[in-house]
Amino acid sequence: MARDLQRIVDEIGGRLQRAAAIDDPQLRLQVYSPHYGPVDDVRLASILHREAPSDAREWVESLGIAAASQPVRLPANDELGLMPRVCAPIRFQDVHLGYLWLIDGDGDGGIHDDQIGEVQDAADRAAVVMYRAGLLEQLERGQERELLRDLLSGDDALASHAAAQLIERDLFTRNARPIAIVIRPVPGADETIGEHERVTLDAVLESARGRVSSRHALQLVRPDHGVLVVAGNDPAVTPTGAVTLARDLAATVRSKLGGQRRIVAGVGDAQEDLHRTELSYRQAVRATHVVEIVPSFGDVASWSALGIYRTLSLLPKDDLSAQAIHPGLLQLLDDPAHAALVHSLESYLDRAGDAKATSDHLQIHRTSLYYRLGRVEELAQVDLKNGDDRLALHLGLKTARLAGLWAGLAAEP
Repeated sequence: MARDLQRIVDEIGGRLQRAAAIDDPQLRLQVYSPHYGPVDDVRLASILHREAPSDAREWVESLGIAAASQPVRLPANDELGLMPRVCAPIRFQDVHLGYLWLIDGDGDGGIHDDQIGEVQDAADRAAVVMYRAGLLEQLERGQERELLRDLLSGDDALASHAAAQLIERDLFTRNARPIAIVIRPVPGADETIGEHERVTLDAVLESARGRVSSRHALQLVRPDHGVLVVAGNDPAVTPTGAVTLARDLAATVRSKLGGQRRIVAGVGDAQEDLHRTELSYRQAVRATHVVEIVPSFGDVASWSALGIYRTLSLLPKDDLSAQAIHPGLLQLLDDPAHAALVHSLESYLDRAGDAKATSDHLQIHRTSLYYRLGRVEELAQVDLKNGDDRLALHLGLKTARLAGLWAGLAAEP
């Protein structure tokens, strides 16, 4: 498509001796001609940043160009650094595909009325090119989604075939070390993820693909979450870029949904082969469930950073029950009056029994910490000098969090 559009702007620009460009409907620059005739600051900024400055975009949109059906002349705006322009909407069968721009005259005669037909003809030819490219892109994206579903199916034979097809059809690069990122809105009680949330997820994932190289990303929206598979060897992803990308995606989705819904994200490990992407995907999904429950992770975590929660998240949910927790610890958890004791115990165990580090973290005197730990030993019938008891209590606390048996405080993971 780009080559055909480039030919169109070069031809119309050269014939009319005017700087020409084509934007998409969001006024993002697609192609531009050489600088035939005069140019202005907005033209130069558009080329540099691939889109016009926001104030210029808002001004031209306020003139009603989106509703135009034929070329219109836009006046100069000296405050914004805009010379006069001719704007031809690019439409095919009432589908709005973009705009053809030509800088108009500034004291040198400009584009004559009898040349507007040539501008319209160029816009019509661009419309055919962009419409065909859009159909091909839709077909390609449909194929991509189906193959990605197969890749994440958990069926080895199906995944291997899907991986081969993605590479063969040039939809994803070979030897990419794929990483799965999962973005999930957290529904409230008795709520489900609606169509608006899914459309928002799809749009944000689509935009994120622009941050990585071509053929280095795949996307899919499932009933309650979005999936972005990126090449782990892409410059924008290595070495810690996947977590940064996930954090940015979560923030963007949260903003577009009005900031009212919590958005969590998980990042799986990079895999050596594309057909093993499902493993990274499952890791990312589990990571979102851990960060939803354990406040110390915030809203985003990678599988590799989950610590003991990696092991616990692999257990069937039915096994994460009170039966798996030390009975003495259960007695402490069942009584809200012992919350400070349990929090002190978890802080102490998280710091490998370092009393000084624990008291500093809790901002209490070490004597107070020893008193609390002594009460834990007394009430739970345990010995904190015994390694087995300490391990049972530590695992029990993490299990209780993950099973929803204890929210606890925002302790370190």
